[in-house]
Amino acid sequence: MNIEIKRINPEPEELYAIELLRHQVFHLKTDDTSIKTSYSIFHALHNRLIPFGLTINGKLIAGIYVSCINNALFIDSLFVHEDYQKSKFKIGKKLLSTILELKPVFEEYFKKEITLSKLATKASVREFYEKVGYQQEEKTPYMIKAI
Repeated sequence: MNIEIKRINPEPEELYAIELLRHQVFHLKTDDTSIKTSYSIFHALHNRLIPFGLTINGKLIAGIYVSCINNALFIDSLFVHEDYQKSKFKIGKKLLSTILELKPVFEEYFKKEITLSKLATKASVREFYEKVGYQQEEKTPYMIKAI
């Protein structure tokens, strides 16, 4: 089994594939207009969001969008195909930990020192983030982790 994580090139065709997966996982509209005009594609095309994809044997099954806000690596969206959620492969954990290990790359890209990771999440997946070291930030809807 070949698991690979790579940055998605900011080209419409590659962005379309990862955005289609995100829409499917979150049960959003999957028509062309909804995908091609999404917030994520717009900001990825303008280098404000950096998308990464995880493939198994060449099939895209997970993705993550990251950006930088102040000194935080912001996890804008993390999504895993339903067939692989809670699998023995621990896809979400693997993808997130790989992104956090790339901190020096993001610091160079964004030209900022990054000291923490930050994200907003739903209550239904809060336990996942707690297991990988995130804590609720006081007086905000965000979870944070020092990196």
